[in-house]
Amino acid sequence: MAKSLRAPSPVLEKKAEMKNNNSASPTVFPIKTLTWVVMLTLGLFIVPGWQIWQSYRDYQALLRRQSQLNNALNVISQNEQLTALYARLAVAFGETKWAEQYRLLETQWAEAFAEATRLAPPIFSGPEGAALEKANANQSKVEESAILLAQQKRRDDALAVLADPAYQEARREFSSALQAVQNQVRQFEQKEERWQKQRALLSVGILAAAVPVLLWIWLRLLGMARKHLEERTRIENSLREQEELTRTLLTSLPQRIFFKNNDLVFVGVNEAFAQDLGRKPEEIIGKTDLDFFPAELAEKYRADDRRVLASKQPVTLEERNVSQGMERVVEVIKAPVIDKNGECLGLIGMFTDITKRKEDERALKELARRLEESNKELQDFAYVASHDLQEPLRKVRAFGDRLKARFSEQLPEEAQDYINRMQNAAERMQALINALLAYSRVTTKASPFQKVDLNSIVGEVIGDLEVKLESVKGKVEAENLPVLEADPTQMRQLLQNLIGNALKFHRPDVPPIVKLYSRPFTPETMAADQISASGAFRPEQGREYVQIVVEDNGIGFDNKYAERIFGVFQRLHGRDEYEGSGVGLAICRKIARRHHGEITAIGRPDEGAAFILTLPLTQPQNKTKE
Repeated sequence: MAKSLRAPSPVLEKKAEMKNNNSASPTVFPIKTLTWVVMLTLGLFIVPGWQIWQSYRDYQALLRRQSQLNNALNVISQNEQLTALYARLAVAFGETKWAEQYRLLETQWAEAFAEATRLAPPIFSGPEGAALEKANANQSKVEESAILLAQQKRRDDALAVLADPAYQEARREFSSALQAVQNQVRQFEQKEERWQKQRALLSVGILAAAVPVLLWIWLRLLGMARKHLEERTRIENSLREQEELTRTLLTSLPQRIFFKNNDLVFVGVNEAFAQDLGRKPEEIIGKTDLDFFPAELAEKYRADDRRVLASKQPVTLEERNVSQGMERVVEVIKAPVIDKNGECLGLIGMFTDITKRKEDERALKELARRLEESNKELQDFAYVASHDLQEPLRKVRAFGDRLKARFSEQLPEEAQDYINRMQNAAERMQALINALLAYSRVTTKASPFQKVDLNSIVGEVIGDLEVKLESVKGKVEAENLPVLEADPTQMRQLLQNLIGNALKFHRPDVPPIVKLYSRPFTPETMAADQISASGAFRPEQGREYVQIVVEDNGIGFDNKYAERIFGVFQRLHGRDEYEGSGVGLAICRKIARRHHGEITAIGRPDEGAAFILTLPLTQPQNKTKE
């Protein structure tokens, strides 16, 4: 529905663009990926390049530092020799200028040592530097004392100090310390040079390794671009096919479809909509409801449209309108057209003629009402008829009893046989009437549903049938029966009928065993147990059901009668064989269906029978008091 069938419009063009964008979104060209690849490429070239340039700068700085350090070491080494020379000159000639020159050299030595400490702190601040500085201090102390003696005109004493072995030892210590420092400096410089070379080689290695990686990445990216272009072409072709298919579908659909913009102007319609108005699609586009419908009805349509546009939520409406002079009922669905930014571009509407459906619904409701009235009348009739029949029947039995009591000796044997037959027939009639009343009371005298524990119900039923169980030496076994919502009286009546029948229809000389158990209800069990044979039971979607199975080892029955035995007054055996009214199982089915369930049976002649009761665990809320 991206465009009108005949005349494109701005809204529909925007919708088509939205559709194109959404359809292509899975194959949008990876702009982010391209950005990252470009950044990665720049990074892999710039970072190693910067590292190489930085290594070059650091190496040049290292060379300058080494040069400065060597200069400082030269000053330290040369000044030691010069200070010794000037000390001897100051002592030999006793002139002040040599002493001043000596002290100037000492100052230069201290400055050179400080500079060396700055350039190579690990060495000159360490043990080697401390040893060198101490050796220089010891030598300077001896020389200063000699110069001081010379200035005091004690030249011989001063020469003796410089000739003393202790002074020579001090100079040897200085030379040894200086040699150790120079060795450390050479090792330090070699280490730094190795580090700078390794750093440069690492940067070059990274750059060399990055080139094939970048080449692979760019090849993949180009492959993705090619695939994107192919996919884009395929999508565009597919969209053209979809648009053509959409036009065909909109033309073929019996539903009336229209599009409006935010000003409630028609921007597209299909053929069915145009035919209802007796116009062509191009005659409708660009106009409003006011151009085609009575003012009051048109304003109602427009008010509904504004509500959809304001809420940005779809609505479903049921309306009456007039088409080609005929009034009809239509179901209208109106929905806003929202773009990817959340802005409303207009609305789309679709309506279906449901006049026939509404007429059918009314007819169905009327039929259901009549059927309910008919069922109620039948139930009332059965109850009243059964109740009214009991009075004449009681009189028949009473007069029969009087005849036997007063005139039995006077009546011939044949007459007494007639009276006995009449009495037996009256008793059977009474049983039939009672059964009919019980069948009627399933719905007329029902109690509200409540939580019922079937284990307790079965226990009460077993107590009621205790005498019967003893007489036939029977046994009832029940296990894990559920708790469910039901009418407790009717559940007791149902289970008593089923257990009583199992005890009644037992095989001669075989003690009856009745087993009751529950099991989950599934579609498989529904098919296996022929639950839908009568067509009356349809499980409610989402509601949980359970099955209660009553099995016996009695005479069983031919399975072809599995549905017939639930009819009113239906018997498979003569009254002389087994007593009963033939209504018990019909009552069971009526109780099961009143509880929104079903009961079925499976029989095996001379082996036994199983009655499967399917019930919901909870009853529908609006039907709990049926």
